Amino acid sequence: MKDLLLTEDYDLQIKNGDFVIGDSQEQSVELLLLSKQGEFKNNPEAGCDILSAKNGIIERFLDREIRVQLDADGFQLDNMSLTEKGIDISGKYI
Repeated sequence: MKDLLLTEDYDLQIKNGDFVIGDSQEQSVELLLLSKQGEFKNNPEAGCDILSAKNGIIERFLDREIRVQLDADGFQLDNMSLTEKGIDISGKYI
């Protein structure tokens, strides 16, 4: 999946005065996980708000919410594991 790429600070990447385009699959998943519902005007139901689980208990609800949101976004999830140290996701957009 190709799209505009963002910097680590979530600003548009610009190189030689033009936008940088590249594989944005990881970036799209990251933005979906970090965003809160209502932040995307065209799709207000999208968003997992995983930062709200920071320093908290990782429950089955969060696991389910991530799976539902990824599926709704067109991401075919092959494997996912949630731990106290982070989230490991493998799959691809279809």
